[in-house]
Amino acid sequence: MIFDNFRQSYSQSALSSCGKNFVFRPNSGAIDLTGDNNLFNCTCPNCDTGSYIICDPNDANQIGWFGGCGDIICTGKQNYLVHDFNGTFLPFKGVIIPNNPTIGNGEYNCTFSSSMNGHLCQR
Repeated sequence: MIFDNFRQSYSQSALSSCGKNFVFRPNSGAIDLTGDNNLFNCTCPNCDTGSYIICDPNDANQIGWFGGCGDIICTGKQNYLVHDFNGTFLPFKGVIIPNNPTIGNGEYNCTFSSSMNGHLCQR
C-alpha cells in the first residue's frame, strides 16, 4: 500500500489552505479498544514525519456508567501500536506508541512528536 503526500503544510500556493493531514487516526468512538496497525511493505513518499498519525488523548468525560469504562478513564486511545515490520513506512523498523508518555518516555530509542502526540520508536 502507498500513502503519498501526507503533510502538515505544503509549499505550493495552490495547496496553501491544505495541511494537517494524517495517514492514521483512531476511531473517535473507540474509547475502550483500538486495533493495532501492522504494516508490511507500505510506503509513504513525500510524507513528513509529523503526519504519520494523530493520537487523540483519552477523554476524562468518559468516566462513569454511561461513559463506558466505569470509574476509570477509558484508555483505548493509548493502548495500540502502529508497527512497521520492515521499515518501508517509517524511516526504520519500528513502532509508533500513541499518547502514552509512561511507556514512550521509558523506552530506549524513542522520540516524542508533539504534532502526532505519540512516540516514534526505532526497534
